[in-house]
Amino acid sequence: MYTETLPVQVQKLQDKAEALHRKNYLLSKGIDPQSKSQLAFQFPAAIGGREDLRHMPNDYCRSSLFTARNNKQPRKNMLRTKLFHLHDVEILYTGFELRAVDDELVWMQLVHYAKDVDLGSTFEFNLTQLLHDLDWPRSGAAYQRLRECISRLRATEVLVTNKKAYGVSGSFSMLEYDSLNDEKGDQHTYYVRMSPKIMLLFAGNLFTSHNWDAYKNLSPAARRLVDYVSSHKTPLPLSVENFVNLCGVEMDSAARARTFAKSKCQELKSNGWVADIFVENDRIHCLKAAVKDRTCALM
Repeated sequence: MYTETLPVQVQKLQDKAEALHRKNYLLSKGIDPQSKSQLAFQFPAAIGGREDLRHMPNDYCRSSLFTARNNKQPRKNMLRTKLFHLHDVEILYTGFELRAVDDELVWMQLVHYAKDVDLGSTFEFNLTQLLHDLDWPRSGAAYQRLRECISRLRATEVLVTNKKAYGVSGSFSMLEYDSLNDEKGDQHTYYVRMSPKIMLLFAGNLFTSHNWDAYKNLSPAARRLVDYVSSHKTPLPLSVENFVNLCGVEMDSAARARTFAKSKCQELKSNGWVADIFVENDRIHCLKAAVKDRTCALM
């Protein structure tokens, strides 16, 4: 007769305690875990009726989950690697490195597709539709790029610990899917599911909404800076070092890091994302724009 060892019993008790903590956290934010787990239903004004916006949990905005590394550099393969985060939040990541240039945009668009279904339920799309919504060209290379992005997003495990909020999220993949092939045998139609645990990252309006047309046209590193600025009502000065860490890039000198940061500040300012932004004493200072149709920060 099999008898569980003490460590196994302890782990089960810890898992139950964490699950109860997550349930109570959702209830405290007005989300009944037994009710509809649709993002559009839970956030009708910010998500439900907005076709022009795409959304990112603040815990992702303030981390290096989606890097801005040069595409000529091979993607890192990580195993429970602690990602950089600006605050007291730990993200352990397993999988190939995700990049802002493509994986981030694909994931945000898939969250948009998923907003009207219960998290954990299946929604359908095809790659031609996704290419159109990303404004990517309809080419063989672009179709293959999408397939690779979706495969990378599935082959992930994310564990988030936010001690001030929901505790431990529990491990989950960025997405799960089944697919159908076209007449050439290539994947074309996808049936995707988003983990219900993602609701923890959105609960309490702890997410940032971006004007999609403007956001997807920024450079990857500029999007990291927009995420930081827009996920705070009043962004404090951000050190150049932390901005580089958010981007997940390596700089061989402080001077090069300053030049990098200044160029992204100029990109945001010239595109109207902020009223003013500049680097002074190795810190990025920002005055947010009052224009509400550019971004919609919810915290």
